[in-house]
Amino acid sequence: MVPKVTRRKEEAAAAAQASLQRIRSAFQEMPGMRLTSAQVARLCGVEPDSCDSLLEALVECGYLHCGDDGSYALPVELHAARFSSRPRHDLRRRIKLRF
Repeated sequence: MVPKVTRRKEEAAAAAQASLQRIRSAFQEMPGMRLTSAQVARLCGVEPDSCDSLLEALVECGYLHCGDDGSYALPVELHAARFSSRPRHDLRRRIKLRF
């Protein structure tokens, strides 16, 4: 039998991981987006205190950048790499095939 304390810690870790994934997904889906901590919390359905901690963790690992105005965004390198990794000819071919 797993002690209640251990189970609560595991549940909290799983909830934090899910929140972290929601935040990362939001920035991946809209790479040019710049949001404050409060805006991220509302968009992703994360508690404001938890959101601050998660955003700081994403800044520390280099996934996000915090601007002078306190807004968070993907670093320019990640934003550029997201679009430069797809060859243009493949994109044109997919568009032609759809019509």
